[in-house]
Amino acid sequence: GLQLFGSWELAAGPALEEGTKLYTERFPLLSNYIKSVDDWKTTALHSRPYVIHTKEVKIFDEVIFGPETWAIVSLSH
Repeated sequence: GLQLFGSWELAAGPALEEGTKLYTERFPLLSNYIKSVDDWKTTALHSRPYVIHTKEVKIFDEVIFGPETWAIVSLSH
């Protein structure tokens, strides 16, 4: 599993435009609901795009690392 540590914010402006483009390319059926970035506010979908500023990632896998063992990776931007 993964745990992300850092901060987040709702996507807006260019980040929202780029995120919407990438998300609808990855999940084409989403374009039935989201035709423009303004549709995030008016659609019945309860999802919203976020920008995540990750500072640290905790990686754990009991099969690989053993019980109660994990690796922590610090990230710099």
